[in-house]
Amino acid sequence: MRVATGGAISCAAGAGSTASELIRRLIDITASALGLLVLGLPLAAVALVVKATSPGPVFYRGVRTGRDDVPFRIFKFRTMVADAESRGGL
Repeated sequence: MRVATGGAISCAAGAGSTASELIRRLIDITASALGLLVLGLPLAAVALVVKATSPGPVFYRGVRTGRDDVPFRIFKFRTMVADAESRGGL
């Protein structure tokens, strides 16, 4: 493993041992679980506020164009009126 310019960490294929891969996986799972615990309540509060203050869904679902023009779906908290896309205009 080496640190590249800009702080990115790269790891050559097959360079890690089974024990280090297991430890890394356990750290990833633990950090993800802690992140869900810490952020779960605030995210639920945001969802309740969006639902209570405006009609329509809590989440905005859209399609964006990614790398090599491959479309992908996004989900995010809705911050505008429910039918903003159909109203148009910017």
